[in-house]
Amino acid sequence: MPKTSGVKDNSFFVAKASSNSFDSDSDSYSDEDWQSIASLAAKYAKSVGVVKSVVDTWVSFALGKDFQYTIKKDNKKLTKEKINELNKQYGINKFARNMVKQGLVKGNTTGLFDGTTLRVANSTNVKAVRDGYDIVTLNYQNVDENGNAGDVVVLDMETSKHIRFDAQDYEENGLSIIYPAFDNIKTMKAYQAADREIARQFETPFRYIQVGGYYGDKVYMPKQSDLDKYKEKINKMNPKDALIVPFHFKVHTEGIRESVPDTDKKIQSLRSDIIIDMGIAQSVVTGEGANRATVKSALEKFVIQLTPIQDIARDILTWAYFIILNKVEGYDLTEATVPIKFDFPEIDLSDREEYQKILIELYDRALISKKALQIRFDIEEDEEEKKNPDKVTSNPVLLGTDIINMVSMGILTVKEAREILGFNEDFEKVFDESEAIKTNRELYK
Repeated sequence: MPKTSGVKDNSFFVAKASSNSFDSDSDSYSDEDWQSIASLAAKYAKSVGVVKSVVDTWVSFALGKDFQYTIKKDNKKLTKEKINELNKQYGINKFARNMVKQGLVKGNTTGLFDGTTLRVANSTNVKAVRDGYDIVTLNYQNVDENGNAGDVVVLDMETSKHIRFDAQDYEENGLSIIYPAFDNIKTMKAYQAADREIARQFETPFRYIQVGGYYGDKVYMPKQSDLDKYKEKINKMNPKDALIVPFHFKVHTEGIRESVPDTDKKIQSLRSDIIIDMGIAQSVVTGEGANRATVKSALEKFVIQLTPIQDIARDILTWAYFIILNKVEGYDLTEATVPIKFDFPEIDLSDREEYQKILIELYDRALISKKALQIRFDIEEDEEEKKNPDKVTSNPVLLGTDIINMVSMGILTVKEAREILGFNEDFEKVFDESEAIKTNRELYK
């Protein structure tokens, strides 16, 4: 468990903890203040629908429903059943997803292991103290429910994981994917507020009722009893019904009388800009506004952008298993020697049936192993492979035309081709003495 440190200079935390509360209505931030940017990004990720959708899209495409893995061949102890058991017991998949999500939103993400549970810490309250490029200390600022700063705690470096997203080695903090969209988000919120005000004016118009006044050369002065009488009638009437009143009544309704600005169109345009600002083509999130070729091109770029996120997720998963295997299961490992290789579902940008046909053909030609085929088809290994995990069996199925082509290209010798086809020595002797074969050999020398 982390212990309270002797850190006395906690000015870094105090101002930020109180002035940049997550629930603050203020959208103010400073470009020089990472904590204010991270807090505002977290607020937008919860309260702005289009921002939440884009963040969820990044996480869903990068990590899929669950991670995939293979056990390294040099492992002699860890089993597939044990990996699945630990994942279920400690919620490792959920922990990794939450870590990645916080990192995308805030730029930094921090995870802790308290001996029994993996937890995601609020990274806006974490300060990494560096010596050059290396983190030497992680300080965590406790904050109460009112946003007031408490004690500073020094986290155990071994049981803590601190990662920056989209940052250079020399930069202290990572960058939120929401940050480039801040200006458009604020503008969109202003238009949405204007839209709500227009709707309110439509719903609750302000009505002036004049009773009495000048009529020709006479002045009519209503009595208080007349005012109360007609006020009661008007308050009780259905606005859709007509009310017959004396000649000295005049009604003025103040509401939307001028042209109404098309805020909805502007809001939709800003939503598209926000999606692009956050690094994704609009068609990837909404499926609208592009043809198939454009969507595929956008997805191809998107797949490349997923790689660094998946690398970070692998790093998080490796650390989670490393710390649990060492602290709980009694292993003696380093992060580099964790015998698990993690991977994530690939995005299929081609026609799936055609893709599967190609895989089967590659397997038939012994160009990929049976295990590789099973992984691509998301099929569990059979019982024989479970007993012999290092043994890859693949029986090539070759046609006569395939063998002829390989002989002509120099991949196989004539003798090897005969052996594959099962020709015996007697056949080879007759074959070699054939006049047609002799003639062909002379022609193609």
